[in-house]
Amino acid sequence: MPALVRMDVKLEEKISLQGEDAMRLRNWFIEEHGGVRIAHGNVEGNPRFEDGTFIHTSGVREVREDGEQGISICTRNSIYECAWEDCAQWRLVKQIQHISH
Repeated sequence: MPALVRMDVKLEEKISLQGEDAMRLRNWFIEEHGGVRIAHGNVEGNPRFEDGTFIHTSGVREVREDGEQGISICTRNSIYECAWEDCAQWRLVKQIQHISH
């Protein structure tokens, strides 16, 4: 079960604290609501929700690129790993590119 991670430590330390228990978002996207960026998606590995539950996060504080794998979204209490292949908009762009060729 992933632990909630303190915001007063650096992102690298938070990631190492979460380790293998990192939470993930599938079918994810980020929108702005009233000047605050919020991530949405189907969560996995969050003890408060059944895997696959569609959630929205608290305000996004930091986004880090994980190379070609995807991004890590850091909120006040959590870090979510988000693969590019699981991005709702990314898949839509790929489908449109495939249709147009």
